[in-house]
Amino acid sequence: MSAVAPQSERRNAIAQPALWSMQEPIALKLAPNRVDLGDEAWVDTMTGFVRGGDSLLGTLVNTVPLSTGRRPMYDNMVDVPRLSGHLPTAVVGSAIPVISEIATMLGDRYQKAFTRVGINLYRNERDSVAWHADKIGWVMHQPVIGLVSLGAARPFLLRPIGGGKSRKFVLGSGDLLVMGGTCQHRFEHAVPKLTHPTAPRLSITFRHESPERSP
Repeated sequence: MSAVAPQSERRNAIAQPALWSMQEPIALKLAPNRVDLGDEAWVDTMTGFVRGGDSLLGTLVNTVPLSTGRRPMYDNMVDVPRLSGHLPTAVVGSAIPVISEIATMLGDRYQKAFTRVGINLYRNERDSVAWHADKIGWVMHQPVIGLVSLGAARPFLLRPIGGGKSRKFVLGSGDLLVMGGTCQHRFEHAVPKLTHPTAPRLSITFRHESPERSP
């Protein structure tokens, strides 16, 4: 079961003046660069895809209910060290139009209907997510997952499932990263804790629905 984070906790997480920019968020023309990971796995990246990301971060934190998830660790259930939530259709379509624009742009490029939008808030350097592959890979052959990062720059790591040399992508505010092909079947990703004070970082994740099944 997830515990809903108090609104004051979410607001305090983005109290830095720099994160209250009034610039209207806009998405630029989608022109990513591809990184071939081998075995039909790939990652697309684009720096500065979204402008006005600080304003968008503030809107999302104060609009979308966020909660602390739980996960098993050894013989106990522990809190996941980040806050998460999902955007309902009404929010995606009206209150935050740039989200719909991004979903449409990703859909046009990757020929998928991106109808599911989630957010993850990393409040400080202590928040993180451990190595994992998204569950969408369990039911889809070659899923495409888009991620827009807002706020402080944080490393996003990729490595072969089961361990091995990792690749580091440092995502700044407004940067885009898209995982596709066999990425969710052959690679896992993580956002590690940091050893120095870090401002909040929020990721917007775009996923699609599909009737296809993994072989």
